[in-house]
Amino acid sequence: MIGTVAFHIAGRDFWEFLFFLGLISVNLAVVNFLPIPVLDGGHMVFLIYEKIRGKQAPESVRVAATYAGPVDPGVADDLRDVPGHQTLLLPVGISLKD
Repeated sequence: MIGTVAFHIAGRDFWEFLFFLGLISVNLAVVNFLPIPVLDGGHMVFLIYEKIRGKQAPESVRVAATYAGPVDPGVADDLRDVPGHQTLLLPVGISLKD
């Protein structure tokens, strides 16, 4: 879908196409900065925790947060035992809501 829209915009006006590419880049940056443990936002959460507490989070907390990720009880009940399944399903969920 993004490719089709980009193709149509590129055929109309170069500056609109450039704006569209910038919009996609900003959107990717925002999604990447969400506080999901395996993304950059998750790393920032742990860095803020370290700044406030003055020491690293315990290994057990970091591992649990990485495995937990964003909890969406309505998605893929059969994959709940797979570590990191939310990270794998995040692009699918975003695509379905797009």
